[in-house]
Parts: sequence; C-alpha cells; structure tokens
Amino acid sequence: MATGAFEATEPKPRPKRKKSPTNSLTAQISHYVSMCGGYAMRINVGGFYREDVGYIKSGSTVGVPDLICVQNGRLIGVEVKTGRDWQKEEQKEVEERIKQAKGVYIIARDFDTFRAEFDAIIRGL
Repeated sequence: MATGAFEATEPKPRPKRKKSPTNSLTAQISHYVSMCGGYAMRINVGGFYREDVGYIKSGSTVGVPDLICVQNGRLIGVEVKTGRDWQKEEQKEVEERIKQAKGVYIIARDFDTFRAEFDAIIRGL
C-alpha cells in the first residue's frame, strides 16, 4: 500500500445504550404534541466534550425549555424534569418571561400528568 493511502475498514458497532428517563419522556411528549396536530422542537442547551478541544458550550440561551411547542398558534414551553432534577433559577426566569408574553409553560415530570395538563390547555385554545 502506498504511503498515506486510506484503507477502508468496517465500522465498529456501538454498544446500544438505554435511553435516559429524561430523553424517553422528552421523546414521548414530542410525539404526542405532533399527534395532536402541533409542532414540537427539542432544544438542547447542554454542551458537549471533545477530546481535542475540551468542553464546548452549545451557544443556546440558558434556561430555555427542553421543548418549544406550538399548538393552534400558541407557544407552549415544556421543561422535562425526572428523578431529583429541579428547576434552575434561569429556567424560572424564562418561565416567567414566557408567561408574561401570554405563552404557556409546563413542567413535565411524567407523561400522564403532562398529557392531562396539555389536553386541558389545547381544549381552552
């Protein structure tokens, strides 16, 4: 083989990781909003780590809800909290700003409670 030539190899299979409870709940909520005729967009404000450069911030605004949903023209921010996770101060500030702008904000800890709250909101729209 010539120097510097590239030899293709089969990619190593990645071990399947179990979805975290937060990711599972977020996916369920996003799917449900879509099934109800709305639009849900996941917002990932967490950064990530790369060995070559270290931790990289996402560039997103801190405190933005995990899901930004639009249902019948109304903005609904959904913050997903599982286990011992709690709402941070920046998230409380964003919640207040969304409510002041006549948007809706839901803190979702489980799917059934979210669905009941979401259904009540869209019935009132």
